[in-house]
Amino acid sequence: MPNIGIAVNLAESRTQMQALLEQSQRQTEELQTQSEELQAQQEEMQQINEQLQTQREELEQKQEALQHRNEELQSQSEELQSQSEELQSQQEELKQTNEELEERTEELERQKEAIQYKNIALEASQVEMEKARAAIEIKAKELELASQYKSEFLANMSHELRTPLNSLLILSQLLANNKPGNLTEKQVEYAQTIQSAGSDLLILINDILDLSKVEAGKMELNIEKLFLSDLVESLAHKFAPLAQEKGLAFHIQMADNLPEVLHTDVQRLKQILTNLLSNAFKFTNQGEVRLSITQEVKDLIAISITDTGIGIPSDKQQLIFEAFQQIDGTTSRRYGGTGLGLSISRQLARLIGGEITLNSQADSGSTFTLSLPETLSISAQASTLHPTESPISNPEPEQNAAISEVLSISSDIESDLQAVVDDSATQQFDDKTLLIIEDDRKFSTILIDLGEEKG
Repeated sequence: MPNIGIAVNLAESRTQMQALLEQSQRQTEELQTQSEELQAQQEEMQQINEQLQTQREELEQKQEALQHRNEELQSQSEELQSQSEELQSQQEELKQTNEELEERTEELERQKEAIQYKNIALEASQVEMEKARAAIEIKAKELELASQYKSEFLANMSHELRTPLNSLLILSQLLANNKPGNLTEKQVEYAQTIQSAGSDLLILINDILDLSKVEAGKMELNIEKLFLSDLVESLAHKFAPLAQEKGLAFHIQMADNLPEVLHTDVQRLKQILTNLLSNAFKFTNQGEVRLSITQEVKDLIAISITDTGIGIPSDKQQLIFEAFQQIDGTTSRRYGGTGLGLSISRQLARLIGGEITLNSQADSGSTFTLSLPETLSISAQASTLHPTESPISNPEPEQNAAISEVLSISSDIESDLQAVVDDSATQQFDDKTLLIIEDDRKFSTILIDLGEEKG
């Protein structure tokens, strides 16, 4: 019985096992099916994840692009804000400029009105100036005429003064010679003093006469041939004794390229150089005086006179070329002179086509340089002799009356003079003859007596 029970249990167990196996197989199949479904779902999920990854990347790119765009918009916004502020500032400046322009316009209007008033006043002033200019021109013509008369008067007076002065000089020289021996030493000294003072006065009169002729445009030039060697020799002989007397060295230098001959007014050139050398020796107490002749420019000769004298201050270097002017009052008292020499020298230099320049310092000596053309042309001579037209040929009626009165007085004086005895009729053919042409009767009589005394 027990075995039957076991068999029954085994059969039941096998049945259960079979059922369990079938159930397990079904579950396995279900699990297999679920696993396949799960695998399919996983693959689908994988695809979805890949799609999501792609979408995420696209989204990130879009976010980056959007971020960049936002940054650009932010920058543009800031730039726009800056431009807006700048525009606001420009608008304020423009407003201020407009206000300033309005103020300037108003100011210009006021100035325009003031200018109009000034123009009216200026027109009135111009009318007055025209009247004043006309008056000045009249005065200038009157002054020019007066200057012409002054120059002619000085020239005539100088000529009239020289005639009796020459008589005085000859008589004083005769007295100073004392050939009869009837004068004391003191009287001879007095005569020598008279002759010396008269000679100085004659030099002054000659200077005034030359200055008057130059100012009146009546100085006549005589162009001659001058050998430079003769000029230098003449100046050396003339001033060497003076240099020796004052204990000064006197040097003359001539460049190698100098022309042999000049064509100029010899008398005026020598007068200029004599004045300059005389001044150099006068104002030099020690050292030297140097005369140098060069030609640094073609057809132009430069004659320089250098001394180691007192020199001339820079503020006085133009003044000394004016007539009757010296450095100061002490110069005239200490060295003498009238202040005419340099004025005449400059005028004469211009007459012969040249010019005088000065280089000097106080207490350091002076250098006067005369520059003149190698050949003085006729056209240059004409232009210097006639610098201005002279209105003197048409004097006013009152001036005519005054001149007529002077001529009348002169005629009366001449009519009162007794004629000098003319002894030409008594002269023999072989007699020594002296021709005297003199408008001073007394002086001509003295000359006749002197001639007879000399035989």
